[in-house]
Amino acid sequence: MKEKKPRTNRPTLRKRPFKEEVKYVVKIQDWDWGFWFGITNAPHLSGGHYDDYRHLEITGTFVAPHKYAGRTVELAFLPDRRLNNQGGGTYHIGSIGHLTLPRSARAICSMPFDSLPAVLQMLIAERFRFVVFSGSAARYGQVDFRSFRFATTFDPQEGA
Repeated sequence: MKEKKPRTNRPTLRKRPFKEEVKYVVKIQDWDWGFWFGITNAPHLSGGHYDDYRHLEITGTFVAPHKYAGRTVELAFLPDRRLNNQGGGTYHIGSIGHLTLPRSARAICSMPFDSLPAVLQMLIAERFRFVVFSGSAARYGQVDFRSFRFATTFDPQEGA
């Protein structure tokens, strides 16, 4: 009877690579607050026959990371009432938004609905000058954000 030889070409188990935390800093150039109201196409989702859609749009330029510095980016912040409640939900949330980089840089992020009035007041008063995102390194032209903050100042050493 022949002895079986141990397999030598068996693939080795690899650890997942560490996801590097990167700061994406955008200097605010312009902003707009959009509002849409109308008859809903999905009353079972909106809870009624009408629906409204509010969103904050910001246009700016990257300050960091250095390889994107000076590039224009469009940001859309979508307020969500469900985010006001910190509890609930047993599912895993991987990101609060994402950035697409290939041709034109665009980002979409969720934000708590109740934070919108304060953010708008600070934008009207021209106090917020930067948006600082924390997320993964770009992969295939996509970035997932884990957090963001609006800031009045930015320390260049922070984005390095």
